[in-house]
Amino acid sequence: MYAFVRLGSEMLFSRLDTETKYKAKNLIDVPIYRAADAVTAQFQKFFEGMGLTAMAVALIGAVVAVLWSLTGWWLGRRHDRGSDTVAVSAGVQVTRAV
Repeated sequence: MYAFVRLGSEMLFSRLDTETKYKAKNLIDVPIYRAADAVTAQFQKFFEGMGLTAMAVALIGAVVAVLWSLTGWWLGRRHDRGSDTVAVSAGVQVTRAV
């Protein structure tokens, strides 16, 4: 799982200069991952407290995975559309001729 998340986060930084990229990576790698670990542990306790079966937790995980996939697809489309953008001025996008 970590391998996929890591690759996905690396792609998000592809358009940044080196200095900005490493500043952002430090912000994400330390507090965001630790917060995600803490939230995950709390969800596990919450699900156990509700008495949900493993199947119910698996279904919730599947729904989250589908939503995560759709978000990745949407971000990928935005990235692809942005790669042809040369300038944005007053809400008007000017694209390169290919």
